[in-house]
Amino acid sequence: MRLSLPLLAILLMIATVSPLAAQNTLFGSDVSLDDLGSIDRNNGAWTTIGDQGAVDAITGLAYDPNNDLLYGINPSSDRLYLLDQSTGFATPIGSSGALGFDNANGLAYDPNQDVMYGADLNTNTLFTVNVSNSSTTVIGSISGASAIEGLAFDPATNTLYGLDDTSDRVVILDTTTAVATPLANALPVSGIWRGLTWDHELGVIWASKVNAGELYRVDPATGAGTFVGTPTTFVQGLAFKGEPGFTLDIQGPCPGNVTAVVSGASANGNVAIIYAFGTGSFTIPNGFACAGTVLGLSSNNITLLTTITADANGDASLPGGVPAGACGNVAVQALDLATCTPSNVVNL
Repeated sequence: MRLSLPLLAILLMIATVSPLAAQNTLFGSDVSLDDLGSIDRNNGAWTTIGDQGAVDAITGLAYDPNNDLLYGINPSSDRLYLLDQSTGFATPIGSSGALGFDNANGLAYDPNQDVMYGADLNTNTLFTVNVSNSSTTVIGSISGASAIEGLAFDPATNTLYGLDDTSDRVVILDTTTAVATPLANALPVSGIWRGLTWDHELGVIWASKVNAGELYRVDPATGAGTFVGTPTTFVQGLAFKGEPGFTLDIQGPCPGNVTAVVSGASANGNVAIIYAFGTGSFTIPNGFACAGTVLGLSSNNITLLTTITADANGDASLPGGVPAGACGNVAVQALDLATCTPSNVVNL
């Protein structure tokens, strides 16, 4: 594992905390009333958006921030649905039975790779879903957990989380092997755990328990859960839609001349542009201001490219050239040095 010395030096800078973005929506799906609603993250209060239509029980939700689309999954018809975020109405995607599973409930979207993940309870299988027709590709049988109900994806660290109803615990799922690694702590109470989603604004996981209608906030580092409130009795699917936050976009052809565009950084703050050969998980070492921050990059030759300064709106750009050898091999991530917030990962 190697962390370049220039990057270590930059991480010695003192971190400050910026205020949270104001606009966001934590969506929930009530499988009893077949309603889509929004949930207050402070107290769990429920606001109905609307009826989902003829579909019976959307058991999982996933939000695609790249295209501003909200998806749902229904085990009865065994396919995906596209949900109207204003009315709640659900439109089927593909034919009935397209998923090929009997009890698929978990759903999570990876915006870095544009991949939808799903999990089937009956066969304990992890798979990917084609969002245009609901067809699936099996990753494998999940080992280390026996009843994955909900899924959540953290794009900053490329981490797929699962909610294991049997052990009452959140696990990390390997997206290549389907191996589940449990977080250290079990959830505070046992019950029928169902919904899961990642909140990039707060850096937490939200989990729902349907038999008591409870919402919990889960620490992704430890798995410890904190009760927040009771939205409705049967909220199962969860999906978080927030402000874009701190993002990195690389515009232009690969190979060729490109521009790295950063948005949502701290006003007039410094931003590190970091690259590595591949994605993965790299934790900044102790002794530095951003210690414990997890980057979604491999430790293979992780290197600081440069630092840039954002303007008063939190925007910055960096032009440059990308050689052919980097295409398909190099992953890039930005790090807001004022807040220690990592951006999404961009694969060249």
